Amino acid sequence: MRVVVVLQPRTAQEMHFPSRAATNESVNRGMADLHSAEGELGVSLTPMYPGESHPTLLPFFFIDVPDKATAEKVVARLTQSEAVESAYTQPEAEPPGLP
Repeated sequence: MRVVVVLQPRTAQEMHFPSRAATNESVNRGMADLHSAEGELGVSLTPMYPGESHPTLLPFFFIDVPDKATAEKVVARLTQSEAVESAYTQPEAEPPGLP
């Protein structure tokens, strides 16, 4: 299963380009909370579009988890963070319906 995480724009910028982003107290708190959540949950955020700098794609990250219970736990914890705009379990792919 996959959890999709959409970060706040400035936090996403810092995650992708640590030396480029202008850090401030809010971003630093958000980054610290994200790293704390990753440690608590035993997961790691992965950029959905690595190397991309377009602001529309920059905030998207994902976490692969083994089951639904873990996914729900990850979503519940990450949505508490001020650095996270949203987090959700990606729906499973289904074949298209027949006409």
